[in-house]
Amino acid sequence: MFCQVLLAAVFAAAVFGKARSRTAFASFTRDLPRFGLPGGSAAAPVGLGIVLAEAATVGLLFAVPLSGFLLALVMLLGFSTGIAIALRRGERVPCRCFGSSRNPVGVPHLIRNGLLAGAAIVGALIELAWSGGQPETALRLVAAILGALSGLLLTRWDDLLFALRGTRSTHS
Repeated sequence: MFCQVLLAAVFAAAVFGKARSRTAFASFTRDLPRFGLPGGSAAAPVGLGIVLAEAATVGLLFAVPLSGFLLALVMLLGFSTGIAIALRRGERVPCRCFGSSRNPVGVPHLIRNGLLAGAAIVGALIELAWSGGQPETALRLVAAILGALSGLLLTRWDDLLFALRGTRSTHS
């Protein structure tokens, strides 16, 4: 439950951040080529596909958890690959992961994605190994609350880094 809620909170925030307005979506799609994805007339359909896949991840995490964990893992690996491409090219691309940061992507974003990928792997392994039945309702509630709070922290990653090391955050 913790992994489900954590990943669902992060992916829901990503969907909202990118799709909350035409301007946010246009900013997101404008930067796609800098991550090694198609630009021009293909950018909007590719961007829409990413947003729809993020939304599908949220739904699958609760409807078919194993599929949701696997899709989350694939998405996170894809995002990390895009960040690595941008870094290798020397691009200073703003992190539009949740729609509002102007901070350029970097190693901290790869670390965040690694933590989330770890949650997807752990969730998938637990889902595969679970012998049936459901844990106590109270335990599920605690796991859901902790997952939601962790998701909130990870969606504010740039601000968290600022608090820890004093790097200026430029969330709007």
